[in-house]
Amino acid sequence: MPFLGIATVVLAFCLLVRPSKALTREEKQWLASNPRDIPGLLLDPGAYRNNAAPVRGGSNFVTARIKPVKTDLLRITRSRALTGMGLAFIIAPQGGLAVELYYIADALFVSHIPFSQMTWGGTMQALMLSISFTLAGLFVLFSTTSNARLDRRQQTITLPGNNRTLAFNEVESVQLNQVLTTGERSFVNSQIQLNLHNGETLSLLSHGGKEQIYVDLIRTALFLDKPAVIPEA
Repeated sequence: MPFLGIATVVLAFCLLVRPSKALTREEKQWLASNPRDIPGLLLDPGAYRNNAAPVRGGSNFVTARIKPVKTDLLRITRSRALTGMGLAFIIAPQGGLAVELYYIADALFVSHIPFSQMTWGGTMQALMLSISFTLAGLFVLFSTTSNARLDRRQQTITLPGNNRTLAFNEVESVQLNQVLTTGERSFVNSQIQLNLHNGETLSLLSHGGKEQIYVDLIRTALFLDKPAVIPEA
């Protein structure tokens, strides 16, 4: 079906262009600087934890970024690449369904074919394809990022995926990990991990964007005023 071909092109565009790769001027400065030279950033290599937190899903591209919403609020937001992918899943099959509905209307109201003589195989196939792709698109849009909130005013971190709220003072450090994600394909994800004083480790964000995770970790550590644990390359 040509509309699925269009979807493939849109998906490829979203993944290859990756507009979410764009970094702000401040983030580019962080990326180009030695971590020891970043103003306000505390480093504590001794706080490194070997037990990496479990990764919620995985991807080989940037799925989300940690963005400042207000001066005292950070939020994990879905990347434009992921949004484009979800919308492509939703929109692409609707063209085939629209064509089938056009043919039905033409048969009933122009050609005056009796309803009992209509064939519905193509329409049902297009409808089932539309439903399945729409559900997949909605899952991509609303279930693949954590939408966590870091609120400096309330001194809390809300993790909706875990239905959990942490106080800033429960966090000991913020660690950068490289985690091997296995499945149908294996790839390395970068991860921002929260190390808690009680020994627990939690995954704040994980995806395939190494540079984006790095600058988001710096933003998080500065915002929480916690040491960053950045293993040396």
